[in-house]
Amino acid sequence: MTGHGRKPGVQRPAALALVVASLAVLVTGAAPVQAATSDVPANAHEQRFTAGWECDRGYMRRGQACVAIDVPENAYLDSLGFGWKCRRGYLRRGNACVAIDVPPNAYLTGSSYGRGWACERGYRTAGGTCVRIEVLEHAHPTYRSFGPNWVCNPGYLRSGRACVAVEAPANAYLTYQSLGAGWACERGYRQESDECVAVRVPENAFLTTSGDDWDCRRGFRKERQACIAIDLPDNAHLDFTGNDWECNRGYSQRGNRCVSYGAG
Repeated sequence: MTGHGRKPGVQRPAALALVVASLAVLVTGAAPVQAATSDVPANAHEQRFTAGWECDRGYMRRGQACVAIDVPENAYLDSLGFGWKCRRGYLRRGNACVAIDVPPNAYLTGSSYGRGWACERGYRTAGGTCVRIEVLEHAHPTYRSFGPNWVCNPGYLRSGRACVAVEAPANAYLTYQSLGAGWACERGYRQESDECVAVRVPENAFLTTSGDDWDCRRGFRKERQACIAIDLPDNAHLDFTGNDWECNRGYSQRGNRCVSYGAG
């Protein structure tokens, strides 16, 4: 007779090992790694989670072998160890790193693409050199490699090769934009020609968000230059805009009335 009801022939350690292995498969989502089926070549190691092997850092695979990566002068292995990059001050040209020729009034950018340098403040690129930006009175340089080299200061607009002062009318303010009139009307005024005219807000109305127009309050409808109260028929309510009405559920609109479905 066995003690504590244990069945004969069952080994608990073996059963526990089976449960642990099953849980490992469920957690990782992968079957246990099998032993390598082929010999691992020199400068390589077995992969951790899958069968097979991969090259060590600084080596690349060629067929069934790992060969050393040829890192040229003035270069270093990249973060993955499967390629190389040029050091600061050098650009890649084929399989070599060549020194960047930085012209006067320029500095290294640290980029491995393009020229590898940029012009200092107050200069712009012209071919392989940096030339000084000629700035007009009441203007400042843009430091762009394309487009205009300068723009007018706030309060001035470009006119040919000059920057002229913006003259804003009464009830206006300077916008400091390089396009347009250079000014805009204050809230409560709208632009008409070269002037800012006051917006006439009728009774039961309010200025819109833009500040240059008006709209009716909820419960009123806009008609010409006035706000007229909405006359709600029976079985109707204001719509989501608040400036019109619609019939209640179970009713349909017939002219200016709301009639129940099925009514003649």
